Amino acid sequence: EVFGGGGTSFDIIEDAIQSYIKERNMAYPKAVWLLTDGYGNAVHPQKPKNWFWFLTEGHSKQFIHKDSKSFDLKDYE
Repeated sequence: EVFGGGGTSFDIIEDAIQSYIKERNMAYPKAVWLLTDGYGNAVHPQKPKNWFWFLTEGHSKQFIHKDSKSFDLKDYE
């Protein structure tokens, strides 16, 4: 069972990815997986199609880019 609440800073995930790319000369990740209720702040990923959002019950899709994929965890219980 997943518990949580509050807001998540999704933008710091993209910031960390960009730092790794720059500092370590890495390629953008082929997949970024997020387990969340979706409540947080706006993020503008360089490659939104590589972001996969796994959403808990009562979630929000407000900050999910239209090119990203999202899944309801309840569909996999």
